[in-house]
Amino acid sequence: MPRRQIPRTLREMSISNIADNMNKVWSSDYREQYGSNQLRYIIGPFDCLDGGSVSSILKCICARRKMTRLYLQLLIVPNISVLDLKMCNSLVNDALINVIITRCVKLSNLNLANCNRVSSQKLAAIILQFCETLQTLDVSHTNFDDNTAKVVGQNCKVLSVLNINGSSRLSLAGIQSLFCIDSKQSNNKLTMFSKTVKILHMWYCEADANLVAKVLKSWSPQILRLSVDHFWKAIAIICEQSDSPLPLNLHGSKDMYLDTLSLLTNINLPLMLQTVHNLKHLTLFTTSSTHCEELFYVLSILKSLTTFTVYWRLPFHFLKYVGACCSDIRKLDIQVSDIEEWSQHHQLIEQSFISHITSDNFIAENQNSSVWSNLECLTVNIITEQLNTPIFNALKEICLASVNTLKSFQLSCCNAHEMNEFLTWCFENCFVVLERISLFRCNALTVTSCDLMLNENQVCEIDIRFCEQITLSDYMMLKQRISDLKLNVIIKYDTPED
Repeated sequence: MPRRQIPRTLREMSISNIADNMNKVWSSDYREQYGSNQLRYIIGPFDCLDGGSVSSILKCICARRKMTRLYLQLLIVPNISVLDLKMCNSLVNDALINVIITRCVKLSNLNLANCNRVSSQKLAAIILQFCETLQTLDVSHTNFDDNTAKVVGQNCKVLSVLNINGSSRLSLAGIQSLFCIDSKQSNNKLTMFSKTVKILHMWYCEADANLVAKVLKSWSPQILRLSVDHFWKAIAIICEQSDSPLPLNLHGSKDMYLDTLSLLTNINLPLMLQTVHNLKHLTLFTTSSTHCEELFYVLSILKSLTTFTVYWRLPFHFLKYVGACCSDIRKLDIQVSDIEEWSQHHQLIEQSFISHITSDNFIAENQNSSVWSNLECLTVNIITEQLNTPIFNALKEICLASVNTLKSFQLSCCNAHEMNEFLTWCFENCFVVLERISLFRCNALTVTSCDLMLNENQVCEIDIRFCEQITLSDYMMLKQRISDLKLNVIIKYDTPED
């Protein structure tokens, strides 16, 4: 049965109401009496709320793009512990940082991403102020520099998540000061931060492969997720320094990729894979028959993968071997480029795969797992015109195997007319627990298929933006049906581009 509308909670309605009336009610007397003057302390209605509620109000106003400095003056209260200013970064300056330092007492989560109007001195000051309570800090694309890094390294006692992506003012020595108190001494004394960090993002920084290797091997081996340039080069360095695997706790990050052209032929590949055997997130580029056997060798070791993005060029039914190797995959993102024509070479490769997955060792290791039985999110992005029936048949197999778990399905840029038949079959046979479906830029999509989504399943979100055959009148008809049936369905629509 279709989902019926779920009424919002009293808390949700209250937060929405406050956000709607900030200008007319909650800030009117302050604006009239004090204008643009910034007061150190304000005792007002928001002081009585818990920090979580104030954070939710801030988030709601920012999402509606209605935030002003005046609202921030009122909403920054002592009880707040989670402060996310990323969505209103243009309003954040040194003066506002002073207000935060003066009023707040127990910030544990601070997001200043893209707040580049804040000086490096004020960044250091606010970090120092909350060094004993900060657990999550995002200062990506800000004026974070060497001195600020030193403050983080030597003072933050419980910081476990740090994002310094795009810190152009941060040098190699500055990055090292996050982990070592004095890098010039032969015996480096480690900072407090080096012992507490679990998740670190530092894309587009000056970190080289040697430094990353030291971080993973010696300074912070407890790191679970690391987003950084030169990651695989760093793993190769670690392997060159050791004759046996040095298993890391590393789970990886969702933007971690492995370029088959440069690394699958590395002589240390087996040792490298055993070093990161706990990896849970991986993006694999350039899959082709040239590196096909290496591809499945990688997957046979990285069995813990839960998120897998792959740029696919092989025959599409080879995907079932991915599912056989990595049965824990929950999110599969397939970027479909030019599909290689089936050849005698592919037939030999397939025989090798079948021989592998039917071997006694493979069966013993995977006896309690089923292909795609844990898949929750399937994304297929079409970068080719060669979308044909065999591809849809392979997708049917994946959807049917994940009938009890698949909650999100996305098919983008598909112009094949077989798509509507495929969707009908899926809704009738395997989209049992599906909650979200996106058909972005699928020009072959018909309104009949859209209507089916409202009748046959539990879908609560439908994305049909930029689909040529779905007109504005079709969209209005679907909206009317949702209203008449009182369905709890969000439908996203935009007119096709010229």
